[in-house]
Amino acid sequence: MMTHRERVIKALNHEEPDRVPIDLYFHAGMLTDASYFALKQHLGIEGDIEPFRQGLGANYYDERILEALDIDFRRVFFEPEQELTPINDEESTFTDAWGTLYVSGPGYTHPAGPPLTEINTIEGLRDYPWPKPEQFGKVAGLKEQALHLFNDTDYAISLRRPGIRGGLLDKGGDLRGMEQYMMDLALDQDYCRALCEILSEIYADTYELALREVGPYVQIVEMQDDLGAQLQPLISPNTWRAVMKAPQKYINDRIHKFAPQAKIVFHTDGNVHALIPDLIEVGVDVLNPIQPSARLMDSFKLKEEFGDRMSFHGAMDVQTVLNKDEATVRADVRTRIRALGPRGGFIVAPANHIQWDIPPENVVAMYDEARKYGVYPLPKE
Repeated sequence: MMTHRERVIKALNHEEPDRVPIDLYFHAGMLTDASYFALKQHLGIEGDIEPFRQGLGANYYDERILEALDIDFRRVFFEPEQELTPINDEESTFTDAWGTLYVSGPGYTHPAGPPLTEINTIEGLRDYPWPKPEQFGKVAGLKEQALHLFNDTDYAISLRRPGIRGGLLDKGGDLRGMEQYMMDLALDQDYCRALCEILSEIYADTYELALREVGPYVQIVEMQDDLGAQLQPLISPNTWRAVMKAPQKYINDRIHKFAPQAKIVFHTDGNVHALIPDLIEVGVDVLNPIQPSARLMDSFKLKEEFGDRMSFHGAMDVQTVLNKDEATVRADVRTRIRALGPRGGFIVAPANHIQWDIPPENVVAMYDEARKYGVYPLPKE
């Protein structure tokens, strides 16, 4: 039997390990707080832990759950501390390093105060007080986290997406307001390119800061930009290529420079079929979450088209599968493994955060079926 780390490395190199790897706590595939406490109770785990952050929808990272489910990955964290200001019994606000005001409450946190609404020129962008990489997480102790996992465990190690949060499209919407940013992309692409170039420098510097500490020890590096809706990309592929492709490549190149052995796992929901060749070109190694319920994201077809050039992470749909009955969950695990598992290159994981409406029995069933059915050579049916 392979170690957890050997299993993941082999799969990401498009080779067949002993079984398909499994993951939980990818930055866009966590347990929301309600589902965390439900799963913890279901597994009979006693005793509380401190949250690793505050004010977001998923705040707990519990090694005991990872051990109980035999998850192949562990993570090193580079997270900022937020100062929350209560509004009422359920909601609070905080302002992040970018200057964006957020409202935090039950469920997801959402931006409520974009700071660049009145900055309409490239000169104004350059004069804005942009954050420094040190504001997105603590460097102290980061290397120690990675060294412990590398030397004292056999798990695959992931640099969880740093506290910069979001990508070039996400962040532009947070900073300008999404409606205004969409207008910018249509009417003033020079402005948008300037903004994305500034953002890419900050992102690359932040990843470099973390990877100078942990780069030799990690097998994957997490990043994201939500580029897709259910039916089509959020912006036209031509707009993404004209404005964001080169800045995205710049970020990815810096990551690969400081962790050349690591694979970049890029999260983007929805239908991004038209952008997958571009993502491969800019250095994305693994696509997450390959949302099966989105248009043109059929698992079998994606493997056929791109499986020799890209690996896949996720595929267990939280909208249409994990919230159903256990038999449906187990059957879908088998379908995803048959589609994406041949010749390696697949990691089973939830396609987004596990929500309150997903029974803990289904979470256990997903991983149990993946461990049993995903043994190589894979079953033919």
